[in-house]
Amino acid sequence: MKIDTQPLEDHQIKLTVEVDPEPFEKAKRRAASRLSRRTKIPGFRPGKAPYQIVQRHIGEEAVLEESLDILLKDLYPRIIEQADIQTHGPGQLENVISVEPLKLEFLVALAPEVELGDYRSIRFPYEPAEITDRDVDDVLQELRHRQAIDEPVERPAEEGDHVYIRLSAQRVISEEGQDPTLIADRPQSLLIASQ
Repeated sequence: MKIDTQPLEDHQIKLTVEVDPEPFEKAKRRAASRLSRRTKIPGFRPGKAPYQIVQRHIGEEAVLEESLDILLKDLYPRIIEQADIQTHGPGQLENVISVEPLKLEFLVALAPEVELGDYRSIRFPYEPAEITDRDVDDVLQELRHRQAIDEPVERPAEEGDHVYIRLSAQRVISEEGQDPTLIADRPQSLLIASQ
C-alpha cells in the first residue's frame, strides 16, 4: 500500500492511497457473494452464484461500490496508522482516482494542535479567608436545620416555626364574566422569620 500525503491550509490532509491488488480482489469476491445473497439470480441459490455471473447480472458498479465498503472498513485504520497522523474524526473518501490499480483519495481532518504559553509564570497569591467562631456557629446551625425533623405541635405558631398552610385567594368584587379566583387552593410551606 502506497500513501502520499498532502497537507492543506484548513488543517486537513489529503491522502492518496494506492491499494495492493490482492485485498481489493478479495473484497470484490466478498462483495459479489454478499450481493448474490440479497439478489435473486436465476439458476443459483442465494449466495452461490460465481463472481462473473454476479458481476454480469448486477453490474460492475454495484460490485465495486460494495467492495469499497468492505475494503475500507478493514483498510482505513491501517491507512491512518501507516500515514502516522492524528485525526480529529473519521475522514471521508473524496474520490476513486482509478480502479486498476485501485487509487483512492481521502480528506482527513487533523487533530488540533495547541501550543500553551508560559502559563506556569502566572501566579496569584492565595490567602485563605479568616474563619471566625461566628462562621463556625453559622455552619453548625445550618447543618442542624437541614437534619432537623419537623414534629407537629399543639400551640399557636411562633418565630422560627416551619408552618404548612393551604393558600387561596378570591376577589371581593369581581366584574361580570371575570373569574373571582386569584389563587387556587394550594399547599404552601413557610418559615416564620424573626424580626
